[in-house]
Amino acid sequence: MATTAAVIVALWVAFGDRRRQRAASEEEATLQARLITIELTLDAETRSATITLTNHSDRPIFQPIPTTFSIWHNDEGEPSGLSSSADHFFDQPSTPGLTVGAPPREVLHPTERYDVTWSGLDFPPDTTFRWLVGSSFTDASGRRWQRVNHDEPQRTTSP
Repeated sequence: MATTAAVIVALWVAFGDRRRQRAASEEEATLQARLITIELTLDAETRSATITLTNHSDRPIFQPIPTTFSIWHNDEGEPSGLSSSADHFFDQPSTPGLTVGAPPREVLHPTERYDVTWSGLDFPPDTTFRWLVGSSFTDASGRRWQRVNHDEPQRTTSP
């Protein structure tokens, strides 16, 4: 009876430790993913928009790509006609007349930036912009993440 109780206690402790280790590992991965930032810079003078992904973590990330890109220019939130998605980013932006000035990257090392610039935009004068921009990447542990604007990064199973 005492042996059975000892085995049960040992298994309970082992499974509890495993759950705590898994939770700590997930928290560490999320902390690292938060260190991948995404910014959008609009330049009316050059008629361009640049998405900048920056790796502030101490580990490389893989396959960093913009996944969504939309700009609104009125208070009602109606799209300005500028949008794209992962399917179009490097082949053909979904807005005619745009060109993409950066090739895809396989690796973004710690402290590196990755700028993807679209040129040929038409900004109405005195425009107040709202924007939505997203990215996805794979961390050094093989976890795939997606981030939109400054929201918390989300784990994803999508490639």
